[in-house]
Amino acid sequence: IALVGNEPRDGGTYKIWVSIASATGRQGVVIKNISSDRPIWARSLAAKHDGGFWLAGGAQAYVRIGDTTVGGTSPGFLAELSPSGTPLRAIALPFGSGVRGLVLDSNGSLRLVGDSGQGGELDFGNGVTLALKQGDSYLALLSPTGEAQSALHLAGLQAPSIAIDQDDFIVLSGTHTGAVTLGGVEIASAD
Repeated sequence: IALVGNEPRDGGTYKIWVSIASATGRQGVVIKNISSDRPIWARSLAAKHDGGFWLAGGAQAYVRIGDTTVGGTSPGFLAELSPSGTPLRAIALPFGSGVRGLVLDSNGSLRLVGDSGQGGELDFGNGVTLALKQGDSYLALLSPTGEAQSALHLAGLQAPSIAIDQDDFIVLSGTHTGAVTLGGVEIASAD
């Protein structure tokens, strides 16, 4: 089990941490070189097969992660971390992408789910864009190296979470009003 969170402000610095629990004990890792004097946060964490992690987070100011500066005007980011918590690389996410969940499939590809708090076009790079209304959600597929492959607009679905099974079937949970179509199946609201 891996948990991720924000270390309380310590001497004017915010830090992101990871706590790993297993049958043999508990280990904590403070992620190296991801800290700021302005708030930074962790949204979701996915463990890689090699023991490393992908972390989805955000920052209110510019933060250097490895060789990349993220945050500021486009506060969302993905960071690939080694098993010891050393940042290997970072990817800036589109402004307003609001990542809520992150999972890896059996090939190491990333699946992101999130919502657009403000609406507008999200540009994930590599020619993958979505036009969302305020509060709409999305599901994005990124390669194991973080390059955008595709994205799906989840109209009417809000703040979903994501899980994936051993056969790479995706499970989403969240709330919706009216009808929402997922995988070609329309799901009506119970209201």
